[in-house]
Amino acid sequence: MIPTMNEYYKIGASLTAEHPSYVERKADNDLYKFAFLDDVHLGCVFAPRQMGKTSLTRRISNRLEKEKFICATIEISKSSDIKQEQNLSRFYKHLLKKICGELYTTQNEFLEGTDSLIFLQDKVDKFWQENFLFDNFIKFLEYFISQDFPLAKRAVFFIDEIQKLFRYRELSENIFSDFSSWGDSASKKNNRGKIKFVLLGTVNPYYFFREEAWNKAKNFALGNLEDDVSALCDGLKVVYEEDAEFILEQILLWTKGTPFLTQYICNAVFEGAIKGVSKKNISEKLDRFIQKEFVENWRSKSEEHQFHFDEIQRWFDGCGCYTDKHERIRALKLYDKIIKSNQAEAYIQKK
Repeated sequence: MIPTMNEYYKIGASLTAEHPSYVERKADNDLYKFAFLDDVHLGCVFAPRQMGKTSLTRRISNRLEKEKFICATIEISKSSDIKQEQNLSRFYKHLLKKICGELYTTQNEFLEGTDSLIFLQDKVDKFWQENFLFDNFIKFLEYFISQDFPLAKRAVFFIDEIQKLFRYRELSENIFSDFSSWGDSASKKNNRGKIKFVLLGTVNPYYFFREEAWNKAKNFALGNLEDDVSALCDGLKVVYEEDAEFILEQILLWTKGTPFLTQYICNAVFEGAIKGVSKKNISEKLDRFIQKEFVENWRSKSEEHQFHFDEIQRWFDGCGCYTDKHERIRALKLYDKIIKSNQAEAYIQKK
């Protein structure tokens, strides 16, 4: 595939399922295999911002749908009702409606039922009682899948941005306890065996899960871009031809394969934002560009480019952090001191 100048790399947003610069990681294969397991029903992908969690779910959903799975992704951050709900029963009712609605709008090829979405939502309202909780949520999903999607092999539901629930500590603890207990006891002999959940977010899991519950879930580590990065190189080859591989190596030396920075800098080189790049001067020009772009002038960038850094600052300033701000500042200064003294590099070489 020959990329065009405005579509190959993606900055600050998730990639489509078949985006040309998508780099597969170990988590891709592990999450795909998880969908076929009979004895594990709960998966977790917890990683920092901009590590490609949403891109991963799109890619895996697309792959699984070709295998006659039905998939739905619910983003807590895009559901204002969920964010405002502090009642456990109403939370599950709302989540149930969101999942059913998502399946109706995205999985038409598997749909066998004749109910309209409005009729289905009414059915949920009539079915649900104020004291209903997680077991009732699962029972309705089982019924819904068996009636409306009888040909589906399995259903995989991705619940994204779960760190948004942290503001409701008691509610979130109950939710994670429900999911982990269900995942541990789910039977293989009925429709429950067809349902899997994957929780995604930026939160430290130990703030929600007890250790024994956390160990019962299937955990997927979302590492940096490494191994086969030919998809990234293909874009650079359009401009730099035989120098593309070396230029990408130099970019990865800087970014260590972190998805956001790697896509950002590849795009800058690709579009000529770093002027006069060649095999001889790429290292020096990258140094200057990164110092100017990410250290000195990040606040002046467009909203699309700046959003990631704003989120980091908001998180650091206290919107969701778990430690005192003064402690974080002391830790950051210590980290800076270690890096500048080269002690970290010496320690790594020693190990």
